[in-house]
Amino acid sequence: MGPDRGRTRPWRQRLGALVFAFRVKTALWWRKHGTNLVIYLIFAAINMATTLAFMTNEAPGTNDAWRSFALDDTWIHLCYVRSLAQHGVMGYNTGEWQAGCTSPLWAMLLATIYRPVTAWGSDFVVATKAVSTLMLWATSVVLFHIGRRSLGTPAMSFLLGLVIAVEPLLAFHKASGMEGPLFSFLTALSIWFLLQRRDWPLGVSVGLLPLARPEGYFVAVPICGVVVLEWIEENKEWLLGEGPNWKKHAIPGFKRLVPIFLPLAIAFVANVLYNYSINGTPYPNTYLAKHDPTLGWFDIANLGYVWTSSVTQLCLFSNPVAMAISAAMILGGSALVVKRCGTRGLALVLIPWVMLYAVSLGARYGPGTSGFWIRRYTDPAIPFFLALFLWGASAWWCAFRPITRRSHRILGSAPGLVPLLAMLSLIAIVELPLKGMRRQWSFLPNIYAGDCEKVYDINARPGMWIKENTPEDAIVAIWEAGAVRYFGERYTIDVVGLNFPPAIGHRWFDVVREYKPDYVVAGWGQEITSIPNAQVLAVTELKLGAKAAILECSWDYKLDDPSRPYIVSTQGLVLADRLDVTDPASEKQHSYQASYASWAPTTESKLTEKAAVRDQGRAMPLPAWEEFTLASQPGKPLTLIVRHEAVADITAKVYAAGKYIGDWLWPKGEYILSESTLGIPAEYIDASQTHIRLEFAKQQDSAVVTPYYYWAYLRQ
Repeated sequence: MGPDRGRTRPWRQRLGALVFAFRVKTALWWRKHGTNLVIYLIFAAINMATTLAFMTNEAPGTNDAWRSFALDDTWIHLCYVRSLAQHGVMGYNTGEWQAGCTSPLWAMLLATIYRPVTAWGSDFVVATKAVSTLMLWATSVVLFHIGRRSLGTPAMSFLLGLVIAVEPLLAFHKASGMEGPLFSFLTALSIWFLLQRRDWPLGVSVGLLPLARPEGYFVAVPICGVVVLEWIEENKEWLLGEGPNWKKHAIPGFKRLVPIFLPLAIAFVANVLYNYSINGTPYPNTYLAKHDPTLGWFDIANLGYVWTSSVTQLCLFSNPVAMAISAAMILGGSALVVKRCGTRGLALVLIPWVMLYAVSLGARYGPGTSGFWIRRYTDPAIPFFLALFLWGASAWWCAFRPITRRSHRILGSAPGLVPLLAMLSLIAIVELPLKGMRRQWSFLPNIYAGDCEKVYDINARPGMWIKENTPEDAIVAIWEAGAVRYFGERYTIDVVGLNFPPAIGHRWFDVVREYKPDYVVAGWGQEITSIPNAQVLAVTELKLGAKAAILECSWDYKLDDPSRPYIVSTQGLVLADRLDVTDPASEKQHSYQASYASWAPTTESKLTEKAAVRDQGRAMPLPAWEEFTLASQPGKPLTLIVRHEAVADITAKVYAAGKYIGDWLWPKGEYILSESTLGIPAEYIDASQTHIRLEFAKQQDSAVVTPYYYWAYLRQ
């Protein structure tokens, strides 16, 4: 034995003991958490794979699916993200606080990684999609634990995580970089804390919901509602003053509600005060710009449009048969949740329906509303519909024949119905998600890539052109407020009003004329061509024909006299009378009456290449009517000329002296304003004043009719 061998033995023994202890602790940790870790990794791998399947799609022949987003609104968020990261200001334009971000929490979250990602030279578009994917992964993890620990359905909850990861609508959403997965995650986390009765974490997560999506206020109602119901049941004796020493129990009883309601109250008050400081109202710009006040608190037609335009695209509700089977599965899942979780389970059952209801109150939708434009609002409810569906399939199957050690015989009272529903549960699990998803996977990635190409060409490219070809102090007005501002880096007027409150409630071409920007970027159409003295600098055109134009505007032009017509020739005619609509004196002189006028827009527009006028009209919702008198000569034909808004074809039924003459077409024109003429035969003119009545039925392409000026001419 060497002289040092005895001294080295304790050191080696200690090292061996440490290695052995580490191996034991690792084995114990793996035994406790290893299965969960494997499940988390499986969920993560599939989520990343499905996101990449969308991002790497090159169906249009470009890689725009990798470098762009499917919706311009994501770029709006990135404008706020960049402002927060670089200047510490929640703003759209540099250094200007604004309330146009629908998800301040999403902007704050992305702002925390903006500087590191850009400093490393990485693509922040990819980073945004990665964070969105992370949020959906976290949603699947939380729902997996809810199903495993609270409902006792580990296998079906594992399948739920897989279905969420491969659901093509959700893959579309997370690849679009929107805040929907964050909202789903916070909702699922709130449910988890609710079921685990962890009050302070529940209060914080519920308080964050409205900052993730405005619908969070509505989602908080069932969560907080079930807590209040339980609290009332537990304290009903002293609430009624019947229990002994009820005064001693009052303060401790109310203190139990503080952890849940205090964070929500703080978030609500802070949000209201912030919005009030920006636009003078308690509401964000997005609500003011999009909300229709006629919706009230419940509009069944609008809710129906939300359902048919978005939720029915989910494979579970894609056709009547699927809808019937899914309804049975969701009913079974709801029963299982309530049975296992009691009153608190009601919140989980109600949440997806509350989300749809909240979306229906945000804006008015119509039969033509479809695609990701509306689905971005309803997609956060999909994981919860899928959860109730799969848990319901498990409940029906276990009610018929237990396949696990613990049977969930929740509907055993209907023995004739249960076997049928058990068979339907198997069919539903195999047929609806798998077949429906397979069909959607065949075309949704292509649609996503096409949408990304459109946003890149119509929005991002003009923004790059603005940055390269305009001075730094230029002012730009835009219709779609995201990518042009992000890439252009110029002071930008959002004419819709989402990020520029003075524009709220005004037509965008009126905003342009009021604030006189140096450049205008918008889709090619009448609003572009109608701007006087505007020079087209660049045009971006898509393969399908859509165009975006960049115009340089000169605002020192001279307007023409609006009191005479410019399009219709008056050669050989003599002016007999004229009626200036919205001018009180002129309307009174001509006994003018009309149906309800919603507003009186003042429009500045070209009439011809050489003539432009500023005129005020009367916008009347269809159906509408108007009547007035004009000077005439008995026995002589009368020629009527009208200046009108020409954004769509409008047809009027014309009556002279109470007699029907015929239909008068006011056609869509090249510019916003146009002029049309109608001849009234001599046999209808029998006095020096002729009473004219125009009746407008509902039109296919327009909701309003807007006359500006009438003229009556006689032949020489």
